[in-house]
Amino acid sequence: MIIKQFRFKDYPREVSLGVIRPKYYKQGTHIPKYLSNKIDYLYAFDKKGILIDLHTKKPLLKNPNQAGTVRKLVISGNSIHRISDSEIESKIQVDNYVKIKTCLKNFYLDNLPFTDYIIKEQVVIEFIFITTKEDVLALGKENDLDNYKQFYEKAFLDSIQSKIWDVKEKKLIHNEKAIVENDNMNYIVRLEHEIQIKDYRELIINIKRYEKMN
Repeated sequence: MIIKQFRFKDYPREVSLGVIRPKYYKQGTHIPKYLSNKIDYLYAFDKKGILIDLHTKKPLLKNPNQAGTVRKLVISGNSIHRISDSEIESKIQVDNYVKIKTCLKNFYLDNLPFTDYIIKEQVVIEFIFITTKEDVLALGKENDLDNYKQFYEKAFLDSIQSKIWDVKEKKLIHNEKAIVENDNMNYIVRLEHEIQIKDYRELIINIKRYEKMN
């Protein structure tokens, strides 16, 4: 039996990682021959040691097609769960995890209605992901349901508890959109999942009464 149902249209499939910064050719570093052969009559190094165009007086970019564009990350378990021995790579994965989780948690809290009561009984939560062929293709070969769903489930469970973590205040605060007291196994006893491929994107979440099997 469904106690509550929530429908989220056009749920996010990407998270912004920020704007890509321009990269410049600097004196003392590798300069491609097609540029170095033209230094002194088409190009030159400025006072900061950056290669510039003598006509426009503007720096030459190493990444002209990417600079200024927004770098995005597809929301998927495998996008951050790859094992790496690199400390820098590991830090990037942690940062990406936090950005994905924050993005989805904010999405839920912005779209969930205010609640007038908290469900006290044990429940089952069903996630029905309606997505597009394009979203599936964006995952590449690793397009299994587990990779697709995991962040959405965790962020939703974190968003419906009576107490939620406030990043700015750095403490637990009362959640005016709480659905359950806590997301532990005393309250949520099962998660169910389903995915449907259609021409639009929608996430349907059903909170159902838990019925024990005899």
